[in-house]
Amino acid sequence: MVRKLLSILAVVAITLVVLLPPSVMAHCPLCTAAVGTGLIITRSMGIDDSLIGVWIGAFIISTGLWLNKFLAKRFRVIPFQKSIILVAFFLLTIVPFYFTGLITFQSTMFGVDKLLFGTVLGSALTLIGFGASKVIRNSDNKPFIPFQSIALTVAVLIISNLALTLAV
Repeated sequence: MVRKLLSILAVVAITLVVLLPPSVMAHCPLCTAAVGTGLIITRSMGIDDSLIGVWIGAFIISTGLWLNKFLAKRFRVIPFQKSIILVAFFLLTIVPFYFTGLITFQSTMFGVDKLLFGTVLGSALTLIGFGASKVIRNSDNKPFIPFQSIALTVAVLIISNLALTLAV
């Protein structure tokens, strides 16, 4: 019964966000709603928030880096543009989670809400994975394997999820 209610709620929420979007927002409201819906579904399945948070953090960083690259190709880059975009995307995801009660500090890891902890960890690991991929290059400054950045980053995220699973 609860799962059916959550599924109906998720469909209604996504439909409303798609049909009634705000006129201007810096971060895609559909993306935030989708991530929040995914979190609700995974919570109902009993998956720990810290594990989901890692992937939410990776999503935040990936969409922020994508927007930065998109803007850099079309417009003049402003100082600290990448940092501003990443911090804005992070806050535009985490703040709504806090005010909607998804971040509650009832279940913590190292004194931090598990979802917030996982999100910060996932964000940091994604940046580390992309940075490591830029360092690991062949003599022609090309990646060793196709899609090296993605493969390395996903591997780091999977390893962190395994470690968190053992820790939780």
